[in-house]
Amino acid sequence: MDDSSYALRIRTSGSSLVHIAERTGTSARTPCGFSPAAGYYTVVAAAPVTCPQCRDRADAALAGSGDRR
Repeated sequence: MDDSSYALRIRTSGSSLVHIAERTGTSARTPCGFSPAAGYYTVVAAAPVTCPQCRDRADAALAGSGDRR
């Protein structure tokens, strides 16, 4: 799975961590291994990524995107 598939930012209720994720059917999957089922996460499009593993993955994807001028 490449990093471009992680189009969502999600958070579970009761947690301050925001993950990057891809939707897998009715659930979601994150690069850090967190896989909440449907109804156990909220999409938070404008929130900054706060999960350390997901943030590292997102930063690495941006650095390797080839957008160098």
